[in-house]
Amino acid sequence: MKEFFALPKQIQMRELMSFVARILESAITPFMAMYYVQYFGAFWAGLLMITTKLIGFLAGLYGGHLADLWGRKKVIDWGNFGLASGYFLVLLANMPNHIFPFLTFVGMLLAETAGTFSWPAIDAMIIDLTDEQNRRFVYTISYWFVNVSVMLGAGLAGFFYDHHFFELLLVLTVISFLNFFLAWKYFSESKPANLVFEHGSSPLATVKNYVSVFQDKIFLLYTLGTVFNGVIWLQIDNYIPVHLKESFIASSIFGIHISGAKMLSIMVFINTLIIVCFITTANRLTKEMKLIPQFLLGSIIFDLGMLFTIVFRSFWALFLLAILYTMGELICMPPSQVLRAEMMNENKLGTYSGFLNMAQPLASILAGAMISISAATGAVGVWLVFIVCAVLGLLLIIRAAHLQGIANQL
Repeated sequence: MKEFFALPKQIQMRELMSFVARILESAITPFMAMYYVQYFGAFWAGLLMITTKLIGFLAGLYGGHLADLWGRKKVIDWGNFGLASGYFLVLLANMPNHIFPFLTFVGMLLAETAGTFSWPAIDAMIIDLTDEQNRRFVYTISYWFVNVSVMLGAGLAGFFYDHHFFELLLVLTVISFLNFFLAWKYFSESKPANLVFEHGSSPLATVKNYVSVFQDKIFLLYTLGTVFNGVIWLQIDNYIPVHLKESFIASSIFGIHISGAKMLSIMVFINTLIIVCFITTANRLTKEMKLIPQFLLGSIIFDLGMLFTIVFRSFWALFLLAILYTMGELICMPPSQVLRAEMMNENKLGTYSGFLNMAQPLASILAGAMISISAATGAVGVWLVFIVCAVLGLLLIIRAAHLQGIANQL
């Protein structure tokens, strides 16, 4: 904890504020798909969620552009206010005995759009306020906060979501407005005073700004590698559940029947528990390692663990593999975030962060395609595509780091 309290106060506040808000968000937002299906039906629920993701994606790009034009604080303040206002609309739409589903959608759309709008500015702020000495620790502790908050949020949902949804929304709304006030009152601008940004605020200026990012061939190479790498990371939500449903050998462990669905829950629990308990220990043990070797070691362990997870079918094999790929995750996550920051143009941190956000939806599409591939080629086809994505991801990222000069410096 001594390292945490040595960080800039703004980062300390941001991490603690986000931690509390994320606990409540994790108890609500993952269940919105069920809410939409209940009130709109499956078809319209899917369209509403796609619309939210698409608008949020565009908002993230624009927010990244404005973070370099206006500064980090102004974008964060507007994002926080939009987030709190969105949750307030959801709260009004779910008063006891007075449910307005469409207003709920409008509120969630505003909240999620505002959240993605401000994220590049938050990312840029963290890079502004850290250096090579403490950046790895900041990303480590942030990752710890995320996992703890998600775990606590899931537990909170189990107790309160079904019968106390309104109360959860009320607390989330209050916390969101409190976070807005604290950031508005106490956050200071972190954008360097000498940063020159020649683009305006119009949509056309935003497009021109991102065209300039496309001209950065090294960063494009890194982004493409991140997409392929993301395909591997997202399999826990895509092909792995299918593999467990179709191929898992049902077992009885200590008198408890373990189905494919239970096995998935056990693997997620193992992953979260190990990260929460050991991520700071892993960071301490690996802090003397060079950036690229640590990233490579962790990624290879993680990729192998995930690959064998979609090959093996028995309880104990999958149990041990969950431990293996989590160890890889512990090792590679902090350096991967540091590498992400090092690859960006320091004069356009918001823009580059917004651009890199494209990797997530693209990786999600490719990761989902693995399910279709399995139907056409069987498991062997999935294994081959998995290996190709894993190798390409690592090769492209390492090549980009080498061209950037990072591989020789860190």
